Amino acid sequence: MARTIVLTRPAPHIGEGLSGFSVLHLPTLQVTAHIDSIFEAHLRAQWPRYDGVMLVSQYAAHFACERLHDLNLSWPTTMWAAVVGQGSFDAVHQYLPHIECLKPMANDTQDPEGLWRTLQPRINASSRVLIVRAQTGRDVFAQHLIDQGASVDVWPCYQRSVQVWTAGQKTSFRVALTQGLVIVMASTEGLHALLANLSELTEAERSLTLQQPVLTHHDSIAQEAHALGFSRVRVAAMAHNEQALIELASSD
Repeated sequence: MARTIVLTRPAPHIGEGLSGFSVLHLPTLQVTAHIDSIFEAHLRAQWPRYDGVMLVSQYAAHFACERLHDLNLSWPTTMWAAVVGQGSFDAVHQYLPHIECLKPMANDTQDPEGLWRTLQPRINASSRVLIVRAQTGRDVFAQHLIDQGASVDVWPCYQRSVQVWTAGQKTSFRVALTQGLVIVMASTEGLHALLANLSELTEAERSLTLQQPVLTHHDSIAQEAHALGFSRVRVAAMAHNEQALIELASSD
């Protein structure tokens, strides 16, 4: 019997290839707008001076575009946007169909490193770049820009917090656990939120949970999963995520 796939993102994409599998949507984090009035005063003054904006997720695209509208800041046609995933690309063009939106080349890895290879020829010591992300997040991309000589600002326009599961959601997890799971994780915060929601498990159930395969797209998340006790962790680039998920769901 195939394992149940547990998707933990707030708004996951479910590919056609997963149609034959049991899928349980149990978001571990909720995503809400974050308003930083001090940074927004800086943003108003600097907005026309940015060469481009890096949007780390579709949430960044959504909350930034909504907040820019509230602040009455229009997006200059000369300012590029940069994203990693197709979901983020689609979100940008939903709000801003007229701008240039950059993403990794089709034959490159669909991750921040692939995006950096696309952007690097544009970046020099005079470049000014705004990175839009949550209140907390990885700063690898910012470091690439700084190393290239660019000036970087970080706008934390949304926040993530633990999504507390209902009694019914906890029961659904426990029932599916008895048949085997594949847990898909997109952040280290999500990992900790998952375990917080599972604090009522018995020792046997917790041990069984840690034996379930975990799939993620980033090494840092995999390292954290191992540190938390998960024994079967696989990293797959986002472009190969669905195939890896199918393989794990079909495994013993």
